[in-house]
Amino acid sequence: NTCVLCVSNTCVLCVSNTCVLCVSNTCVLCVSNTCVLCVSNTCVLCVSNTCVLCVSNTCVLCVSNTCVLCVSNTCVLCVSNTCVLCVSNTCVLCVSNTCVLCVSNTCVLCVGNTCVLCVSNTC
Repeated sequence: NTCVLCVSNTCVLCVSNTCVLCVSNTCVLCVSNTCVLCVSNTCVLCVSNTCVLCVSNTCVLCVSNTCVLCVSNTCVLCVSNTCVLCVSNTCVLCVSNTCVLCVSNTCVLCVGNTCVLCVSNTC
């Protein structure tokens, strides 16, 4: 429950079942049965038999260990140690000690004794 990284008095990285990545006081990535990806206080991706993809508080998609949503022949949401959220063929959220949040092929947040927050290939 202690902020690990702050930028301009805003917590960017927290731990212990709280927000893992915050931007402008809005949780962007959380864990442990809470919102995994939120945008403007709306859960976009959740896990554990709850809504996996929501838009405007309406469940749009739920899964069963397979890719269930595709856009322009590109998998947008997958599960099971593969890309969990992809945008334009770029992995945005992955699991299992690999990159947890990536933007433009650059790791922004990783776990498992690896870099926790990287920007422009610099930890």
